[in-house]
Amino acid sequence: MSMILWLEFLLTFSILMLAARKSLWLALFLSALFLGLLSVPFPELSVIVSNTLLDPSVLLLAVSVGLIAILGGSMEMTGLIDDLMSNTSLRRRPALIVLPGLLGMLPIPGGALLSAPIVARAAPDAEKGTKASVNVWSRHLAVLFYPLGTLLATTKMAGLNLYTEILYLSPGLILTIVMIWIFFLGKVEDGRISGGERKRMKAFVPVSVILTAPIIHVSLMYLFPGIIPELFLLIGVSSALVLVLVVKGEGAAHVILSARRMRAQNFVLIILGMFVFLEVFNASDVPEVIRSLPLSRPLLIVFAGSVLGAVTGRVNVPVSVMLPVLGASTMDYTTFSILFFSIFIGYLVSPVHPCVSVSLEYFRTDYSSMLRSSALPALVMLAAVLVVSLILL
Repeated sequence: MSMILWLEFLLTFSILMLAARKSLWLALFLSALFLGLLSVPFPELSVIVSNTLLDPSVLLLAVSVGLIAILGGSMEMTGLIDDLMSNTSLRRRPALIVLPGLLGMLPIPGGALLSAPIVARAAPDAEKGTKASVNVWSRHLAVLFYPLGTLLATTKMAGLNLYTEILYLSPGLILTIVMIWIFFLGKVEDGRISGGERKRMKAFVPVSVILTAPIIHVSLMYLFPGIIPELFLLIGVSSALVLVLVVKGEGAAHVILSARRMRAQNFVLIILGMFVFLEVFNASDVPEVIRSLPLSRPLLIVFAGSVLGAVTGRVNVPVSVMLPVLGASTMDYTTFSILFFSIFIGYLVSPVHPCVSVSLEYFRTDYSSMLRSSALPALVMLAAVLVVSLILL
């Protein structure tokens, strides 16, 4: 029986991986449907899917993520991203961490191409593989702390408080920054990244837009604890988008254009697909079979998480797979932070991670060159999280 269940899992995962090359949201729905038809009675499957798609908190979250995509596109189209880059007073080494990290807060397709010129400008003499690594690692620091990014949906799936989990992930964030500084930036000549006259107000506006949504979200969430927090998220993101429109004198036509350019509907469908996949996977017998592997819980979390991050080139999909295995209903902050950080490590060095591909192309280098610079810091981080997991779990 377990062999059949393993086959179901492998086929489901294969469908997910193959279809994700064309469309992640479609891959999530197809793999969930495939697994559900094999392992869950059809009436029960239809109830799971309908309940998930009609859940107000899931719907509000999906719409909010779509608006975040529109916000990112709007900031790019109106020149707010350029204003941020050209008016910084940071020195080269801090800039190589901070500026790509700020851009990483916005879900801009091919966004690594926006931060790549910054890396090229701030570290002109660094090796090409190192530049590619800096671009990928610094850009994705936001994954570990920005509340409107990947953590938004994954903490919702785990039933954890988003902002509390960010605190638990802060040691991982600090460790990643230290690795970047030691292994990538040690040979970068210090100095100012931006020459000429700088206007602080031009940098202040885009930073304010980026911070508006999470500030409103967390403030209203704690002022009105009895209301669905995703409603406040929608209010916060909408307020940030309105701020861009007011500052730049744009109207509804600009929002429509940004939505089309960003294909915002895909972001909405990805969130819906994630939750449908999670619920169907949780209802199947596959999580129990994976739990039966002859591995201790710490080893299962760290190695399975990092491998899934490397194989998928994503964070949210491995979380969707591992939560039912570990028990989403009993998930605690420590376990989730170790799982999330393990996945994050594999994600940084994944050859199928889109930002890795575009960074290699931009800097005209190959994956082996990037891996030579990234492998050691990634292994150090993996060893650190394994030690922590053996102590705490």
